[in-house]
Amino acid sequence: WLEFRRVLFRSFFYIDNNNSYIYYQGAFLNVKKVGDISDEAFKDINNSLNTDIKNIGKEENKGIYLTLKQSRKSNGDGIFTDESYRTLWISYKNNKIQPIEESKGIIFPRMNGIWTLDKKVLNTNGKHQEYLIANTIDRKNKQEKIQIKSDKDIYRNINFIGNNYISTEIYEGDDFNNKFPKFEILPVDNTLVDKGLVIQDIYSKEINHIYKRDYSNAYSQLTSREKNTLKKYIDYSNITLKRDKGKWVLEAKISPSNDNGYSFNYNLSIKPNSKLVKYDALVIPWRVLKNEFPFMKDAYISPDGRMAIIILEDELLVYNISGGRLSKEPVERYPLKNGEKVIMAEWCERDYVDYWGNAFKEFKKEMNKEG
Repeated sequence: WLEFRRVLFRSFFYIDNNNSYIYYQGAFLNVKKVGDISDEAFKDINNSLNTDIKNIGKEENKGIYLTLKQSRKSNGDGIFTDESYRTLWISYKNNKIQPIEESKGIIFPRMNGIWTLDKKVLNTNGKHQEYLIANTIDRKNKQEKIQIKSDKDIYRNINFIGNNYISTEIYEGDDFNNKFPKFEILPVDNTLVDKGLVIQDIYSKEINHIYKRDYSNAYSQLTSREKNTLKKYIDYSNITLKRDKGKWVLEAKISPSNDNGYSFNYNLSIKPNSKLVKYDALVIPWRVLKNEFPFMKDAYISPDGRMAIIILEDELLVYNISGGRLSKEPVERYPLKNGEKVIMAEWCERDYVDYWGNAFKEFKKEMNKEG
């Protein structure tokens, strides 16, 4: 009922009682008549409309979880640190941007609530084996006993976190040198799967011919010398997500025949679907933002088009947007660490802002206790 009341402000296209359309938030919704509305209901609608008219100019509350990762670094003697992660909570309430909050670790939203993601290490028989554990924020999601079947070292980096999937890159071998010869996408509900998902698990079998075409195009660009160092078969699971010009894009890899050898990455012409990314739009085009911020690395704009987050090399800037233009000065600034990249960005609006904000405070308390 509430959503119907809101779409009264959008465009309605009447064809007949069984086939009409509403244009809402950039999409056409097919609707049909299911009954008549009583005079009493019209009074309720009018009262609601009058309330909305009074609130015109008053922005909806909104917020974003933004997770950043800092890459591994060499400690010398062939030893590398792990990736480090921190999550920011940026929110707009009571007609103003709230102070940015930060917590180490990863907290992310799903359709069934707020979850956390932890990197763990299993040391067995002198082997270093990294794995991921996803859990509800109240830790009620039971995990199976950890059993890693490989007899080799395993190093895993996180490239992207979404509602259903975690995109990673992995090294499995005995001579880790901070190179990752393979991509893997893991389901959030079972991060301990033996193998990454193939692309048809996320789309359908029909997507394979596009993947094969993109692979063939990329492979044809390689020199004979490069081809001799790479695996000769198509791996439909060798995919990840990355940021490119303010968008999440799918990237594939042709893996080396030698674990520490040269690998070849290429963009897929397949757009991330709603299973991977729920919202990823820039109401102000990338080229326009880039003209204003020549050193910009990334950008995010809220679903209502009223708040922008600009990522520079060493700083995060928050701007209000009015009339399709950024405010003259940022309303918030936040320092970034050297080489930090965004691996998760999820927005919420209205009543969810308080829910996400409270969950973030509890998560931060828990992480501070762990030290």
